[in-house]
Amino acid sequence: LFVGMKRFAVKGYEYRFSEENLSSFIAKIEELKAQSLQNNLEFVDPKWGTISISPAKLEELINSFTIVVPLVREFSYKEVIVPLTNERGVATNYNRFFEVTVGVSLKFLDPQTGNIIENLYVKRKGVSSVSTNHIEDLKTKWEKDLTYFDKVRIAKYNEESNILINDAGYRATKVIINELKYLLRTVEKFRLYTRVLDIKNGRIFIELGRDYDIVPGLELDVVRIERRKIGSKEFEEKKVVGLIKVVDVKEEYSEAITILGSVDMDVQLVDALRRGFINKILVGGLYASFIPPVDNTLVSYFNNAWNDLKESIFPMVGFSAIVDSGFAHFEPQIDLILVLLRPISVILSLGGGLPLYFGNFKMKPVAMLDVSIFTDSIPDVSWKGRNIILTPIGTSIGVSGGISLELILSKSLCISLDVNGRYHFYYIPSLSAIYTDGSEVTDPSLKGSMVPLFSPTGAGAHLSLGFRF
Repeated sequence: LFVGMKRFAVKGYEYRFSEENLSSFIAKIEELKAQSLQNNLEFVDPKWGTISISPAKLEELINSFTIVVPLVREFSYKEVIVPLTNERGVATNYNRFFEVTVGVSLKFLDPQTGNIIENLYVKRKGVSSVSTNHIEDLKTKWEKDLTYFDKVRIAKYNEESNILINDAGYRATKVIINELKYLLRTVEKFRLYTRVLDIKNGRIFIELGRDYDIVPGLELDVVRIERRKIGSKEFEEKKVVGLIKVVDVKEEYSEAITILGSVDMDVQLVDALRRGFINKILVGGLYASFIPPVDNTLVSYFNNAWNDLKESIFPMVGFSAIVDSGFAHFEPQIDLILVLLRPISVILSLGGGLPLYFGNFKMKPVAMLDVSIFTDSIPDVSWKGRNIILTPIGTSIGVSGGISLELILSKSLCISLDVNGRYHFYYIPSLSAIYTDGSEVTDPSLKGSMVPLFSPTGAGAHLSLGFRF
């Protein structure tokens, strides 16, 4: 965690101390502060044994800015086995994977006083990759009945289990590290403070760059420090007067633009503590039509259920997740849209946009890849003398693009209007049915070519309320 962050110089991470013995180690450092050490310090830890620290290393520890004690407080795992059954419900194979839960705490101490500055704790779960290697058939055998080949299988199974547990633990640890990186920013002692180096033609140059883990998209509060004198006492008040966003990062400085308020040379810049995500709730409409089925046998039933297959504007609601940090001039985006009229349709869009900022107004051309799935349940369909219930399912693939006009109201809130168009070009229809008594219709003449295709090809627009995290 710390070694990979350029803003920290890590000293003494090769030494391992028990948490319960840390206080006595700090007390020993206090005792030796005033001494001029010539020999190694021998410190006995009940868990890790004798630890030898050279005078040079000890001096670094004594003069450390902060001592950090990482501790794995929780580590547990469980195996999940999922049977794969055939059409008769008999298990023919098994998928298995491991879920690992890891909890890590970071305790920060002031080496000068021994006081705890902050204590962070993060617990996350990781899921391993899936394996089909199993020994379910051997679990009912007595150990004395196991053959040599059975024991070989069990040994390989256990070896693979360790690999899967490590895999899940690694995935949990990656998530924990990312969360701790954010939480470190919230600790006042480590919070990012910087200043304006220069302002030219609306471009703001700030101190600190890649050498201090600055990334494109990072937002900084603009803080003005005002001093007031009341009676004989003078007070210092800090007031947030604006917001800037980093758009370009060099090794030792960065370039930013103004999002809210104004910036001058006398202000202080402070990490705004945003994670770099925007979640939006969407409400709007989209134009859609129907492609007639190849086989018209059941088309009258679809006409009755789907408004005579008329093209129209369909109301929709949705959710959008956008990443606006970590990239210089690109914002990855995922949209999930629910079309409210029949047939019920869900559209998943993956892509992104190129943001252009004009103060607190953002214009963003967007391009996306679409996958749409529609379905419905149509009862009272007469089929060969019996009533059946149809379940059509269709999938389509296409592209969409448009423009997003966004107004940033505050650090945490924005509204936007999006206008876009879709073109879907590949369709996969399917059709299943059941009788009214619940039994499945197995007639092969009932096929997907009888289904009209819901096509979201056309223009659309929606309004959004965005929450900036």
